[in-house]
Amino acid sequence: FALEAKKHGFETILHLPLEPEGDADAGPGKIAVNMNLNEVKAVLENDLASVPGVVGISNHMGSRATRSRSLMYLVLKELRPKELFFLDSLTHPESVGHDVAFALGVPVLKRDVFLDNLDDFDYILKRIEETAQVARRGGHAIAIGHPRENTLLAIKQAIPELEAAGFEVSQLKDLL
Repeated sequence: FALEAKKHGFETILHLPLEPEGDADAGPGKIAVNMNLNEVKAVLENDLASVPGVVGISNHMGSRATRSRSLMYLVLKELRPKELFFLDSLTHPESVGHDVAFALGVPVLKRDVFLDNLDDFDYILKRIEETAQVARRGGHAIAIGHPRENTLLAIKQAIPELEAAGFEVSQLKDLL
């Protein structure tokens, strides 16, 4: 998928599995708070190698990991020499990901709106409207969601309407 996206001019980011709270499973390639520097580096390198041509990473889950300043330091310091950015998905309101990345000089963005907490077409359209309101107030907005049918259909319907209203859909690197 990453290679196909690149052929069509889309950027690809690695949705990096980070340790969540509780018993949820972040899946293979998870980075956890109890890992040391060498373990973090090895897992991160393997994860990055699994998605060719990435321009940045975002956190998949990570409600526990993104609150650990020391773990986020270990992860994010590896991004700067690779010229990768970090998009904090804000899976927890006390995430330190944005602040740590900024302190390290890693280009960083954070999510404004999560589109599909509910897999419901009308709900997702309302979140897209919320995204437009955030962008109108702040100049831009970052919305994230899952590759679900309702999400994709809502985005497909909304983009022409947003563009007609003067909004521009852009890639994350354009916001850095």
